[in-house]
Amino acid sequence: QLRGRSGRQGDPGASRFYCTNLNESQAALGRTAKVLERCLRAAAVKDAPQAIILLGTCLTEMIADDFQAVARRFSRREGIPVLALRTSGLRSGTQAELLDLLYTSLSTLAPRRRHRLPKGKRGLILVGMPAGGAVELQQTLDRLGLDLLASFPRRGDLSAWLRLGDAEEAFFVDRSLYPRFAASLESRGMGAAEVPLPGGLGPSLRFFETIARRFAAA
Repeated sequence: QLRGRSGRQGDPGASRFYCTNLNESQAALGRTAKVLERCLRAAAVKDAPQAIILLGTCLTEMIADDFQAVARRFSRREGIPVLALRTSGLRSGTQAELLDLLYTSLSTLAPRRRHRLPKGKRGLILVGMPAGGAVELQQTLDRLGLDLLASFPRRGDLSAWLRLGDAEEAFFVDRSLYPRFAASLESRGMGAAEVPLPGGLGPSLRFFETIARRFAAA
């Protein structure tokens, strides 16, 4: 999903996996931070990534390793977003729960500060929109003076996640599917409202009326 747009434009991007290869002694004595930093530095030097996703394994969960603190320090020092996740052994869940977890986690990559959008524009994101009708949707939003920064999952590449903080409002086709993601956005000071799926004249009118009202009240 992070590589979706670039892939459609002919550049599929790349993913590479690194492992710390912790040994028994390092884990038992809590000597994990330097090993992890070396691994992160190797990834940064070799691949110059836009972002690093760091997954905690069952072992790090068992020894209560604070690998997230290492990730924060590395990210601040190197200027590379690092998303550190406690996976709890990648426990299973419903597809909706896993997608909600993914979106909530990826939203933390975005800086909280907002950048200056083009003059007269205000930013929004859409969540749960199906493919199709993108041109008409964008044209109508343009007439309302609104900039569609992302539409998840259809337009969910990394650049979209990094611009998440530029949005004032998020609109969900079905907010109940993304409770944690919606709460995460609201904690950043962003509005999170539900809209009907714009299929047919009536639902489409209500869709745009809801968006217009939210921005008029903001």
